[in-house]
This record gives sequence, C-alpha cells and structure tokens, in this order.
Amino acid sequence: MSRGVLILIVLMAGVVPVFSQETADTVDVLDEIDLDIPTYSPDESDIKSPALALTLSAVLPGAGQIYNGSYWKTPVIFGFAGYFTYAIIVLQDLYSDYRQRFRDSITEELPGGSRDLRFIRDFYRDQRDRFAWYIGFLYLINLLDAYVEASLSGFDVGEDLTLRVLPYIETNGNTGLQFRLRF
Repeated sequence: MSRGVLILIVLMAGVVPVFSQETADTVDVLDEIDLDIPTYSPDESDIKSPALALTLSAVLPGAGQIYNGSYWKTPVIFGFAGYFTYAIIVLQDLYSDYRQRFRDSITEELPGGSRDLRFIRDFYRDQRDRFAWYIGFLYLINLLDAYVEASLSGFDVGEDLTLRVLPYIETNGNTGLQFRLRF
C-alpha cells in the first residue's frame, strides 16, 4: 500500500512542471477577501502565572488546574490518586499477610521456606511498589499540566488562523494551487 502511494507521488511530481528561481506573472483566479475580523488579544486577567500554578499544584494536586480554569481535571487527578492509594493499601495488607505466612513456613525441614509463598509475597510487594510509582508519575503529570496550561494561557487561538488553498493560473498557461497561511 505505501509503496503504491510512493509511486503515485513520484509520478505526480513528474507531471507538474517545476521551475527554479524563475519568476512568472501569476493571475489570481480568486482574490482574497479581507474581512475585518476582531483579533484576540489577551488582557491581564487571562494571562496566568506558571510559577503560581506550579506552586499551587505542588502544595495541593489539582489546585493549579483550578487556578488555570480547567476544573474538570481536578476530579480526574483525585480519582486516580484515590484509586492508586486504595490499591497500595490493599496490596500492602496482602503483602504483610503473605510475608507472615512465608515466615511461618520456615522450618528445620524447609529452611528456605515455601517457594510458592515467597513468590506470592514478592508479587504483592512488586505490585505495591508499582502503584507507588504510579502516584509519583501522577504527581509529576499534575505539575507539568498546570505549568504548561498556565504558560499557554496567553496564546492566541483566534479565528484568523487559516490555511487557504486557491487555484492560480500563470500567464504561460500553467495552472496550480496556491497555499496561503494566515496567523
């Protein structure tokens, strides 16, 4: 499939005449209409402080998102944190239970203890540690999200960001497409 697309692109490139460093008079078939569209310019109340957002999220996860106006992210952060904390508590209880069972399985006849109990004990310990890493990653993502969103609070996302594709005709009869990017 991709090989056929590549061949099609190469064939299409050979059909279009290419002129390097030549100037040709062009005639626009469609003139660009310049509308008086109001542009967005952020005022002081729209621009957020990245340092303050980062500090708020560091002290209380989700507070930086509230400061930035992304209220829906805070319950998501608390939901994941609650689930991860619950999993750690349950896995810690299971680890403690199997650690004690493994210790009880160590006897004079079996000085190394039960292999199955040791395997289960190690499994629950590893799972508990994995969820602790998840909480750490969630905290870092929380900080990063608050910082980036505050940094981009003054970013212009007005409606005048356009890409226009217009046909054009050269005086020598060649036709093509013209791309105009406004920002």
